[in-house]
Amino acid sequence: MSKFLIAAVLSLALVGCATTKTETIKTVPIVTKPKLNLKDPAALDLKDVQWVVITPENQEAVFAKLRAQGDRAVLFALTDEGYKAMRLNDAKIMGYIRKQKGLIVAYRKYYD
Repeated sequence: MSKFLIAAVLSLALVGCATTKTETIKTVPIVTKPKLNLKDPAALDLKDVQWVVITPENQEAVFAKLRAQGDRAVLFALTDEGYKAMRLNDAKIMGYIRKQKGLIVAYRKYYD
């Protein structure tokens, strides 16, 4: 008799589960994202830079040309390794700027 009772209870339990209704829950965000109002920065207006390479062979001619133009003969010198380091730094700066631009684009996509 106990096997019959267990079978009856299990049958009722299974049938009872088949008749339950499923509910769909929809959530609505409470806070909406504020509109992102970022303007593109103005393009850079960079000045042209004129490089003059001075060697022991042309230094007198370069100084004479500067004096003739009324310019002061002032030198800012870099070694070849210093110039290489400066250009590598420029490349790092450009890479950083590209990453920041990508981040701004991602923010705009998120907010739009």
